Amino acid sequence: MSGGDEDLLAVSEAEIPAPERARIYPS
Repeated sequence: MSGGDEDLLAVSEAEIPAPERARIYPS
């Protein structure tokens, strides 16, 4: 793993509203 996925996830979390994020990435 190059860490690129983590960078993409960080960007996605910054761009996606919290409710949408909770639906896309359930914890």
